[in-house]
This record gives sequence, structure tokens and C-alpha cells, in this order.
Amino acid sequence: RHYLCLELAQVDLLLLSRKTTPALERVLKCLESCDPAEPSTAIVHAMAGRCYLEVGRPEDSFIHFRKSVELSPDSPITWQDLANALRDHSAPLGAEKAWQQALNRVSSQRPTLRFAILVRLAELAHDTSRCDR
Repeated sequence: RHYLCLELAQVDLLLLSRKTTPALERVLKCLESCDPAEPSTAIVHAMAGRCYLEVGRPEDSFIHFRKSVELSPDSPITWQDLANALRDHSAPLGAEKAWQQALNRVSSQRPTLRFAILVRLAELAHDTSRCDR
């Protein structure tokens, strides 16, 4: 049941070119019904975090992104999701820490992802220093 739920949620997300609130609410309902004991629960939390951001519920998204990171601490993508959410909702210090965690977890075989994270860290540092002036 859990894998079916995940597949349905992923299909629904792929079809959301307009990201309408009712469609996102359907995805959230499906994700919330997933079995928390399944090994891919970290993915479920990451997907829920993205959906909550889209429907304007950042606090709920932070809860899910943090749970995803807790369940899958070696995933640089999950750390990036958390960092982006924190940055977008005025928590630059938390975002910097999350991007640093993402950078620490990127293997040397993924230079493009490593570069993207370094760019985000540089942008954040630039934005933060501009606000301090």
C-alpha cells in the first residue's frame, strides 16, 4: 500500500504543471496516509515538505524536511530542500547550516551538485552581507 501511495503521489506531482492547491492537498492526503514504518518514509516527508511549501504552510514543511533529514541524513538533496525552505522563509543561518550539511554529503562523483551547493552558499553569504549594511 505504501509503495502504491508513493507512486500515486509522484504521478500527481508530475502532473501538477499548475501546482493548484486542490491537487497539492490531494497529494498531501495521500502522503499522510503512508505507513511511517516503510524504508522510503524519508522520501514521503521530503515530498510532503515540498507540498506544504507550495500551499503556503512553511512551518509544516520545516517539520517534514527535518524529519526527512533525520531519517536519511546522508542525502544531500534532502538537506538542500531544507536549506531552500529556510532561505525562502527568512532563516539564513539555518539555511547556511543545511547547505553546509548538503555539501558535506555530496560525493566527489557529483561535481555538478557540489558546484550548485557552493553557488547557493555564496549567494546566501552575499545576500546576508548586503542585509548587514
